Amino acid sequence: MDPKALDRARRAAAKAVRDAEKIVHAIGDASTLSERRSRGLVLKLQNAIVEVQKHHAITAADQRRLTQLAANEPLETQRAIVEAMSTAVARLHTAVLNAYWNVQVHAAQAPRGGAIAKAREALAELRARAAKAEALSEAALARRHAGVLARLDREMTHVKKCIAVSMADENRIRAATGDNARDPWWSLRMRPPDAEAGARVLAAQHAAVEDLKRQLRAANDVIEGVKRRARIAEARERLGK
Repeated sequence: MDPKALDRARRAAAKAVRDAEKIVHAIGDASTLSERRSRGLVLKLQNAIVEVQKHHAITAADQRRLTQLAANEPLETQRAIVEAMSTAVARLHTAVLNAYWNVQVHAAQAPRGGAIAKAREALAELRARAAKAEALSEAALARRHAGVLARLDREMTHVKKCIAVSMADENRIRAATGDNARDPWWSLRMRPPDAEAGARVLAAQHAAVEDLKRQLRAANDVIEGVKRRARIAEARERLGK
């Protein structure tokens, strides 16, 4: 084998590992990163994995050739490089899972723009709309019942969809933390930085979902009361005519 070509391949492999490690180091505590930055790092990590795996394949092939040539000293060096690259690939895969975890948590729980925040905003609008409808006089409700009830139904449907997103997020987080071994799909696609972080995020998500459902039931009770009043008001208006 050409010693110079072998040396160039080794240097390229080492650089690929160093570059990959820089990206892993840049992630640090994934929970401190924004969703946008996390998504960017996921892309960089995926590209780094491809690059490292490419050099891993080359160095592994060189190792096999050196084995056939029984070149003892170069072979030991080559083995060390292959092992280092295997370790780097494993670390990169873990970093990708952590970054995906951060993206998911951000999408679910970010104070601004997160699914929980959106559901709470939708619920607040629904409650305000329901309170206005509840405050209408019987005469006003009789005149406007069709429009009022249709608007409330639309907003109720929207709120239920928002809460359904947060419920789905809880299921994904639960699967990723290993709390639901029957559904390993998500646990293979994102991973919390540690068990404590996973438990903390899951507990926060569960508490938020339960609170959203409680608020939804309360709003629904008000809306059902408005609907009963509207039906009575409409019936009285028809009888009056």
